[in-house]
Amino acid sequence: MSYYFGTIFTIEFLHNYYTNRVCSGIRLEPTEECRKLLKGHRLFFKETSMGGQVGRELKKQDGSLKPIVQVKEGTLFVFKILLDNPFFWNITAVELEKVHPAGVFVFENSDASPVGADGTVTVHSGWLSEPLRVSGKVVKYSLEGLDASTIFVYDKKDRVVFDNILKPEEERITIDMTGYPEGVYRIKAYDSSGAIVKEDSVFITADSLKPTPFGFLVVRFTSSLLGDGREEHTFRAEFSSREINWTYRINLRTSGSLHNIDATKLKIVDAPVRFSKTVSGTGAERLVEFTSEAPIELKEEPYKTIKLVEEPSAEERKIILKTLPNPDVRRLTKDDSGLKSIIYLTIK
Repeated sequence: MSYYFGTIFTIEFLHNYYTNRVCSGIRLEPTEECRKLLKGHRLFFKETSMGGQVGRELKKQDGSLKPIVQVKEGTLFVFKILLDNPFFWNITAVELEKVHPAGVFVFENSDASPVGADGTVTVHSGWLSEPLRVSGKVVKYSLEGLDASTIFVYDKKDRVVFDNILKPEEERITIDMTGYPEGVYRIKAYDSSGAIVKEDSVFITADSLKPTPFGFLVVRFTSSLLGDGREEHTFRAEFSSREINWTYRINLRTSGSLHNIDATKLKIVDAPVRFSKTVSGTGAERLVEFTSEAPIELKEEPYKTIKLVEEPSAEERKIILKTLPNPDVRRLTKDDSGLKSIIYLTIK
């Protein structure tokens, strides 16, 4: 009997910030439970520049290639997503208040996930929304200040996997999920009338949380994937670029070769949005500040059309700077309105 190897699925991370859309600075690792699952199914994981691939051993039988071990419906492959890019949050569309060490972003396909003609399954696209609490298999759950009488834990199919009748005034309960597969579970606490007094979604894993993962990607083999006759699928997460306000703070010195520039006649043209202008200072040194009137999407590739010009009249235009630079995403600043960029320039 001859043995062969083939890809069972591919994981890709794409980001609109990057010119080639390949999301730089993301690393993928199977959790320990996933490693055992891969080994048991005669599968192997390979990290790639875009994410990773899971391959399998095949055997030739009756003139065709077949897997040695068949993946069953409902099988979960769970991967930790680790960040090697310290500026990922600066370029990614997410509310910064939602980014914290106790929460993770979870991407998981379902029967409702869009499947393209090429077999690509979109598990995320656009803004990052709400992170989930992450916990080990033994969950310490607080009920402090709540009149709770019962607590239930539900899996993704709304099946009860844990329930407990609480003692009077019990303010903390231990939920032991040992033996249950890692993944997203919902915890609900009810009062004596059956009303919900607390509800949480928790990602439960036995894997190490050091370093803290950015998130988890869960590949769930559903009937729609197993039943369409494909040999390979791509599971894709796509992130949107952050949009921020740009400010160009230009120190205009009139003692050099461009000393005839009139600060009041400076304009930014050919930009994706309008810029408002303020001028301060007197004499040989003026400060000209241009601020975008709407947020601009951050891009790795510079907006090569944004120019600084002097327009003494409607018929006359002189280019001062042919291409204004993009913000440095390593040096964004934060105020009450969120992240913004101040780009400092000096013209002599």
